[in-house]
Amino acid sequence: WTNAAREIQTAVNVASPGDTVLVTNGVYASGSYAMPTHIVSNRVVITTSIVVRSVNGPAVTAIRGRAAGESVERRCVYITGGGQLSGFTLTNGSARGGAVWQDGLGGGALIEVSGVISNCIVCSNSATYGGGIAAYYGGEIRNCFVHGNSGGFGSWFYGGGLYGSQGAAAYDSVFSNNTCEVGGGVSFEGGCRVVRCLMVNNQAVSGGGLSLKTDYADNCLIVSN
Repeated sequence: WTNAAREIQTAVNVASPGDTVLVTNGVYASGSYAMPTHIVSNRVVITTSIVVRSVNGPAVTAIRGRAAGESVERRCVYITGGGQLSGFTLTNGSARGGAVWQDGLGGGALIEVSGVISNCIVCSNSATYGGGIAAYYGGEIRNCFVHGNSGGFGSWFYGGGLYGSQGAAAYDSVFSNNTCEVGGGVSFEGGCRVVRCLMVNNQAVSGGGLSLKTDYADNCLIVSN
């Protein structure tokens, strides 16, 4: 590790499709990267089919959207192009609006175009839609714990823990103590799937644990929402 990059993005930028970037223990809270036309920046941006994986898991490896004392809007991670992120805590990210609609999506993570987040803890993030995570166009989450995130209040905002559309999916994950107007735990619309998930102690005006439109749910347990 002596010659390793000090920011995750530095290693991501030199990785080729199919590569794996290994990340050692620590709290990663530096660097700020925005997509073209977006205002809200990200700690890490993954745009190709690489895997970014922690060595020892989310208990000791975190990506922090906003450093202590910061009030800027900054998401933890943006993933597209089949990229994957595994084994991190994503915390203190915020995405509450900007130049384009994506600027209000996913405080912890915004996943698009077949991106995947797995084996992660997503906690204490906020956004207009999808306080913890927002997923579109085949974005997936697997084996994640999504806790204590919040969607925007004051209008009909969706998805305290997870908001998804256009073929997004969630598998084998737990959503707890998230809040939003609609779908405190999960809010899906547009052909999404939620499978073998637990929603517990989430809060919303409508659909405390789970809000679905034209979507599919299988083997899910909803408790005390």
